[in-house]
Amino acid sequence: MHSRETALRKTIELISFTQAKIFSDVGDFALYESLKKCKKEGFKPLFIPELLDFMLKEKGSAKRSIWEYGYGNSSHSLVTPSVKISGKSPQGKKVVAYAHIPTFFSNIKNFQEKERGDLYKIFGERETPQNEFEKILKLEDNKNVFVHDYVAGKQNQDRFELEEALEKTRLISLLGGRERAESFVKKMNKYYWRTIGIDDADDYLKCVGTVPAYGNTCLIDFRPTRISSWNNFNHAHFIGIKEVYPGLKESILDTNSLFKEVSELADSYVPEMAKKEFLSNLKKLVLNKN
Repeated sequence: MHSRETALRKTIELISFTQAKIFSDVGDFALYESLKKCKKEGFKPLFIPELLDFMLKEKGSAKRSIWEYGYGNSSHSLVTPSVKISGKSPQGKKVVAYAHIPTFFSNIKNFQEKERGDLYKIFGERETPQNEFEKILKLEDNKNVFVHDYVAGKQNQDRFELEEALEKTRLISLLGGRERAESFVKKMNKYYWRTIGIDDADDYLKCVGTVPAYGNTCLIDFRPTRISSWNNFNHAHFIGIKEVYPGLKESILDTNSLFKEVSELADSYVPEMAKKEFLSNLKKLVLNKN
């Protein structure tokens, strides 16, 4: 086999592009401990849209195992860094934001060198600072950040037909956009799941005791058959990714066509959130260019 073809064959192996690992913990500081492990090992936690992109595009047995992950067992759901926040807009209107981007509670720097008492207060009150909340509102794009009016009143229904969930719930905001939500529903139908549980009432964000009136934050808890936004930070169980670049010999990295072919394969093997950085590093590796 030609050396160029040999290089291409080695490069398209999934494990050469990315590795995935589950980080988990339980207890009052579960989120902090999981983020700390993730950062220490050089991984990045997947937000729900990136997690779904990985699930929807991946081929082979890995995809099937992720789709079945946690089925019938709520303790094994994937608690992502995606959040739902109840707060006030700069105009004083009460709103709810769904954010699939780094926020106060996904930034480990906000928790490092804190005393246990301070951490207990932070994770007990779950308050996103007002200035942070207003920054999130400015990023509303209906792709990664979604903003809704706060709706008082308890949720009367928590299980929906898939098509019904698309129209009658905030499934689109929970998953990161209509196109992604529709692809999710299509895949669920393929696996013969016809309903989905959604625990997403805004009343879950109500204040109790000393919990602040605004900035109240919930992580979004995901598994294919149920999505929740009311958990209390006492367990974290999310997927992190780490890019690994194949060590190919410089002697066979002398053509632009190799880079072109390999970069096109990234669509099938590399999650969207990692693609830009991956292609930049691939260009340096293959073409020896900055």
